[in-house]
Amino acid sequence: MGYQDKCELNQSKWTLEQFKEWQEICLHCGACVAHGPIIPHNNEELPPDEWQSPERKCPSLEYYKLKTFSGQGRLLLTAAVFRDRTEITDDLTNIMFTCNSCGICNEICPPYLPMHVTLACREEINEKGLPLPEPLPELFENMENKHNLFGLEKRAKSVPDLPEKGTDLYFTGCYTSYLLPEIGKVNAELLRLGGLDVSHFGTEESCCGEVARQAGNRKLLRRLPGTRSVRWKLQGQRE
Repeated sequence: MGYQDKCELNQSKWTLEQFKEWQEICLHCGACVAHGPIIPHNNEELPPDEWQSPERKCPSLEYYKLKTFSGQGRLLLTAAVFRDRTEITDDLTNIMFTCNSCGICNEICPPYLPMHVTLACREEINEKGLPLPEPLPELFENMENKHNLFGLEKRAKSVPDLPEKGTDLYFTGCYTSYLLPEIGKVNAELLRLGGLDVSHFGTEESCCGEVARQAGNRKLLRRLPGTRSVRWKLQGQRE
């Protein structure tokens, strides 16, 4: 399987199985952990400065100061899980979920894309029905039953004066819809001032499911009405 095939494959479903070969790509250069080169160099001279990784890297690595919490550390743990050399314990689960999915490790190492392996391990944890860190179980229940992160019965006042049909779709999301409607009003006005033909789901808008996606709960993501409705409406619109 070629590199491009793997890149396209991980867009549909992140699982440990599809990373059987992918995990071997890591050269352990240290770019995502310390100050190693992003691109491997020869052993006779230092690589140029522009090949060095940024001084600040993974937020969880900066906080815990342990390699375990880096892209490379999570790779080693995920590879051990895949090869049945270790079980998924509560500690391992917490390590995987300290990643905030910022994506800086993917920027440091585009050939390997470390964050995708972390997401693959999260999906494995979900598939096995293992305990998840708080407050994920509560958030999942809210998304499933109330179609928003907060479990609220009623959304805030919907974005005013936006039609249901238009060339461009403004998807406000849970925080703006339920807690911060003022932001939605300002954004809608800015979009209109920018000349966009903006539409909005109004009170029919549901949770997009991004939290479920980032947490590895693909089954919940597929069941959410917001995920399906956005895809359906975007067939003739831009988001």
